[in-house]
Amino acid sequence: MSDNPRLFPLAKILKVFRSAKYLRLLNKETIIIYNSPRASVIPKLPKDVLRAELGLPPEAFIVSFVGTINEIFASDLLLTVASTLREAGVVRFLVVGGGTLASEFWRIAGAAKPQMIVLPQVSRAKALWYVAASDLTWSIYRNQSLNARLAMPWKFFESLACRVPILAEKGTQVANWVDDLKCGVIVESDPILISQAISKLLDPNGRPKFNFSERYTWENESRKLIKSYEDMVNRNYERDPPRPVHLLSDLSDAPLKLVASYKRLMSQIHGISQ
Repeated sequence: MSDNPRLFPLAKILKVFRSAKYLRLLNKETIIIYNSPRASVIPKLPKDVLRAELGLPPEAFIVSFVGTINEIFASDLLLTVASTLREAGVVRFLVVGGGTLASEFWRIAGAAKPQMIVLPQVSRAKALWYVAASDLTWSIYRNQSLNARLAMPWKFFESLACRVPILAEKGTQVANWVDDLKCGVIVESDPILISQAISKLLDPNGRPKFNFSERYTWENESRKLIKSYEDMVNRNYERDPPRPVHLLSDLSDAPLKLVASYKRLMSQIHGISQ
């Protein structure tokens, strides 16, 4: 993958969806801004220190899900995989979050201690600690809708920034990214196959080498967003230069003022130098 800002053809994003209603979009190009975490909030502490601070088992292989426990969270699949891997002894499943089904999940998972570690929702900053303290991120959901298969969940970019490999389901957009970046493991939605994939990661000597791009941070993505606005304004000015308007002449450079205001706002929020 290129290190330069990329134009993503919708054909790539929708390559597994060939329905006619998308065909008219395939010749269009769009700039995609990914909602990535800020590099400045990513934990810099070593994994063993994070685990000690969070009270997590130091020697365990931790598979984490940090997010919303709702209808698309594949809780039954995760619990089945946890049961299958019980004999491995060293594997722990960490689930941190709230949601519409959280209470029911906590009740069921509570019977699987100590293999299941279940915690309520925490702040976004603390959530990143739990991600960075884990060995593998669970990013498998129930696949009912087009949106679910195209979505790029927040935890994907969190895990990438925290240098934690991602467990993704084959046929999803997350899996496409995992394949492109070589930042995780792609599996079928089958508990036996998932268990086997996790088991292969337990031996450090047999573990594949994962790559973690440092490109996808909000500092980088917001710069790309600002540049896209600037380029759009410049193209519009080249095609149709602003003409003086008698009583409203102060509005002729409104687009540029908008960009400047937006840059100042982003600078204040994210510490981007102007």
